[in-house]
Amino acid sequence: MYEENFNTELASTTVEVTVVEGKAAMALEHATAGAGEYAGIKDVNAFMAAIASFDTQAGAISKNIKAGKKFDYVVVADLDNNVSHVDNALFVFEVTKEGGTISKDDFEITAISLREGTEGINDTFEVVENVLRGFWGPSKGFPFVGEAATAFTVKFNSEGTYTVNTYAIQVAPAEKADL
Repeated sequence: MYEENFNTELASTTVEVTVVEGKAAMALEHATAGAGEYAGIKDVNAFMAAIASFDTQAGAISKNIKAGKKFDYVVVADLDNNVSHVDNALFVFEVTKEGGTISKDDFEITAISLREGTEGINDTFEVVENVLRGFWGPSKGFPFVGEAATAFTVKFNSEGTYTVNTYAIQVAPAEKADL
C-alpha cells in the first residue's frame, strides 16, 4: 500500500564525504610585512588584491625586530588533499620563548585585517607548560570552505628569541545538531 499511494519522490539530496586519515585537510602559508601594511586594510576587495600579489611561503620565517616594534604577520589558508570543507575549524597561535619563561605580556596582537578590533584574541592567550597559546575564531569553530587570508599586526614586548607556531585544528562538534 505504501508504494502504491506514495511513490513520487519530492526531494532528494546526497552528500559525499571523504575522510583523509593521516593527510592534512588544510594548508597554511605565511609571510611578514610592515606594521599595518596588510592588517590595516579594511576593504575586503583591496585586501584580497593585496594578498594576491603577496609572496607567502610554507616553511619557517625568521624575523629580527626590536622589542615593542609592531609588524604584520599574514596567514593564508586553503583546503588541501581534495577536501571540500572542514567543519568546526579553529586557528591556534602558540608562542614560546627560547631560554626563558614566557608570559602573557610578552606577545600581543594589536590589529586584524578586515576587523575593527582584535575580536578578543588576546583574552584567549594562556600560558600552559611555558607555551603561550591563544585561539582565533568562535570556541565551537567555524566552517572553512576555501582560501582565506588574514593579516595580524603583532608585537613582542620583551627582548628574546620567540617561535610562533600557527595552525588550524578541528574542535569537537556539538553533541546535538542545530537544525
